[in-house]
Amino acid sequence: MKIKIITLSLIALGMIGSAFAVVPMDSGPYAEANIGFTHFTSLTSGWGNEYGASVGLGYKFMPFIAAEIGYGTYGTSEFSFVGAQVLDLTSKIILPFPEAGVDIFAKLGASHINAPSSNGDLSLFYGFGGEYALSRNFLIIVQWSQATGNGTGDLQMLSAGGNFSFNL
Repeated sequence: MKIKIITLSLIALGMIGSAFAVVPMDSGPYAEANIGFTHFTSLTSGWGNEYGASVGLGYKFMPFIAAEIGYGTYGTSEFSFVGAQVLDLTSKIILPFPEAGVDIFAKLGASHINAPSSNGDLSLFYGFGGEYALSRNFLIIVQWSQATGNGTGDLQMLSAGGNFSFNL
C-alpha cells in the first residue's frame, strides 16, 4: 500500500512540475555566474575541496549548440576564492527537454591556466551539467568542469549558479 501511495505521489509531483515548466530561449546571448567547490591535483601537491567561482558569456545559436568564453577562479584555502585562474573558450552541445524546462549539456574546448605550477600553455577544458528554466530568461545551473594542465595538474569545479538570457 505504501509503495502505491509513494508511486502515485511521485507521478502527481511530476505532472505538477511539467505543468509549470518554462521553455528557455532558443537562441541569443547569455551570461552566467556560478559558485562551488574546487579541487586541484598536481604532480607535487594537491588542494582539497576549496571554494571557487566562474563567470561566462555565451551565445546560443540554436537550441542544441552554443559557444562560451569563461573565467574561473579556484581557491587555494578554505576561505579564499583566489589561487589559480582559468580562461576558457568552449563549445556547448545541448540536449533540450522543453516539456520539462530542462537542458542537459556538455562542454568541450581550450583553456589557459594561470597558476604557480602552470607554464601557461593551452590545455583541454571539458564539463557537463544541467539547467532548469525558472523563467524564459533565467535558468538555474548545476555543472562540473575540468581544466587539464599539461603535466602540471588538473583543476576541477562542481558548481551551481544562474544563467540569464538576453532577449534581443
